[in-house]
Amino acid sequence: PEWWEKFPYAKYHNCYDYAMGRFNFAEQDKTQPGSLNGAEFSDEIYTCDMIEARMSDDYPDARKVLFEEKCNDREYKIAMLVAPGETPLKLRSDFHFMRQDSNGLWSHKSGENMPIDTDGDNKPINAPHTANRNTGLYNYSDLCGYWCVKRKNIPVSIGATNEITT
Repeated sequence: PEWWEKFPYAKYHNCYDYAMGRFNFAEQDKTQPGSLNGAEFSDEIYTCDMIEARMSDDYPDARKVLFEEKCNDREYKIAMLVAPGETPLKLRSDFHFMRQDSNGLWSHKSGENMPIDTDGDNKPINAPHTANRNTGLYNYSDLCGYWCVKRKNIPVSIGATNEITT
């Protein structure tokens, strides 16, 4: 997550962009699962199956794996989570993504906030399935699974790219 501290457009990228290594200087709308292929989001109730299908439309090379499985050298691991139903604040359900960093720990980004590498108890995330996934606003109680996704080149300035460090 350290790279993001120098990234002035972090507020335009969400957990999905962060986990998938998608950075776009031209867009100010956060990407939603499926939106790269035209899917639109509404106030529907999200499920693991729905979010997985939409993510697969956007990233067909992402492959579902068990937590214990290793990704190859050209990939890194992400986790998909869902907060089902209504929340205590009567907001709609929500989805969330985390990614495994090069140090083996996990990090995530909520909305316009900077990425963090701690859970709901402010503890380092060793594994999403053992972390406290209740943020107070949402309880991401449904762990949908883990995927290996291809590393991307990240634009660090217009016209230049650097390989992602995860």
